[in-house]
Amino acid sequence: MIPRIILAALCFDFVLSVAFGVDFVLGHPVDRLSRFIDLDGEVNLPTWWASVQWFGVAACLWPFAVRNAARARASSGLLFLLPIIFALFSLDEVAKLHEGFGGVLDRFFLDVPRTATSVSKTGVWFLLLGVPFVAAFALLIVALRPHLRRLPVAFGRLVLGMALFFTGAVGIEGLSNLVVQGSAFDTLQVLAEETFEFVGSTIVLWGSYELVREPGGPRIEGQTGRDAPAAG
Repeated sequence: MIPRIILAALCFDFVLSVAFGVDFVLGHPVDRLSRFIDLDGEVNLPTWWASVQWFGVAACLWPFAVRNAARARASSGLLFLLPIIFALFSLDEVAKLHEGFGGVLDRFFLDVPRTATSVSKTGVWFLLLGVPFVAAFALLIVALRPHLRRLPVAFGRLVLGMALFFTGAVGIEGLSNLVVQGSAFDTLQVLAEETFEFVGSTIVLWGSYELVREPGGPRIEGQTGRDAPAAG
């Protein structure tokens, strides 16, 4: 059974995607509204929604990490990296951190303006920052698996959600360099990218919500005595 709050989030994901598509089909009849719901825009409803989603994930995973970190197992301290990473995701949506780093990378690695290269829309960030981050995050998930194996469904949702998110944020966004900006294909690319990101982050939120609601939290393997979470 999907919790009502998650179902509502999924519905809002699709409302934003559909509104963006309909606005394109109608030819952007109201400029201010088009900017407000532009999935490829900044400081508008989609970016605020994405920021709220990631903040919700971080807010769920922080108490889960506090409850389950064990002094007896140093690796359990890695649990705190998850809420920190997702809090940075939330900040990035409104502060455009990766765009800023991307601009620095472009100036350092490109000898000509970005518009004159094969990565004219994204720049080199998705190759030099995005792909390595995906690999590092995958290693983190592998390291945390022993601490989450007692909740396989929630853990699976975290993994599935991040896989969908990275497919959109890195994979499909990379394809944006191959389409003509402003064309129908460009709109379809943005729609696919952002929908994958929205749905992926909502599924991550679902898994995080289940983790924080677990009564007393799962006891980490190897915990004993005062290192074990209190029951009840």
